[in-house]
Amino acid sequence: MRFGVETDNWNVTLWGRNLNDDDTALDVLRYVDGIGGPTSTPNGATYFRRGFGISLPKPRQFGLSASYKF
Repeated sequence: MRFGVETDNWNVTLWGRNLNDDDTALDVLRYVDGIGGPTSTPNGATYFRRGFGISLPKPRQFGLSASYKF
């Protein structure tokens, strides 16, 4: 959300991001972890371990931006 005032020479804006404090991950990456090689199960199946990389959400943010034209 943004709220601002602008004239010919200056601009002031109050802004906020993630105002609802959404904590959903931004991105999830699934990958095959090849370190250590394949693993065997008791029934003879062979597989590579899998891993997940998760991008954490950004917290609630507030700010004030100002600019002056001359």
